[in-house]
Amino acid sequence: MVKKPYGSLVGVRPGKLVDQMLSIGFTPREIVHRLALERDVDPVRARLVVDVAEIQNDLLAPLVGRHDLISLYIGIPFCPSRCAYCSFPSHSLTQYRRAAREEYCRGLEQELWSVGQDLEQLGLKVCTCYIGGGTPTTLTAGQLERLLAAVHRLPLWEGKLELTIEAG
Repeated sequence: MVKKPYGSLVGVRPGKLVDQMLSIGFTPREIVHRLALERDVDPVRARLVVDVAEIQNDLLAPLVGRHDLISLYIGIPFCPSRCAYCSFPSHSLTQYRRAAREEYCRGLEQELWSVGQDLEQLGLKVCTCYIGGGTPTTLTAGQLERLLAAVHRLPLWEGKLELTIEAG
């Protein structure tokens, strides 16, 4: 039988389990030992999961208890082609006018400006922004540059902005 490096933790978020163990007082060394013994996790992988959880906790610590921070999702509803399995509301560029990207981007820039005004009025700041799809990389370089500039004009958290762009 092939030994799985993450033992019985396959299909789950091992970092979440480690975070719970850290929060109730287990030391990193105890966690590595317990993961290896109780969950059949390779000790090197167990140490890796603990290291990642500790780094993640350090990064997230400034966000704990902050009610003035929000996460923003921006959907780009275009794809190079339509996948048979896809359930997302998107448009294939082969079937849809390419000019629609430009119209959509102009509208999105206006909406982001409006959202920025609302955020300022409410005293909220963006700490994470996820640009998904569809396929955001179907935008031209210029369109993507304008979109990112519009995001950076929003009221942003003074810490580090986490920005993720799907690139399928």
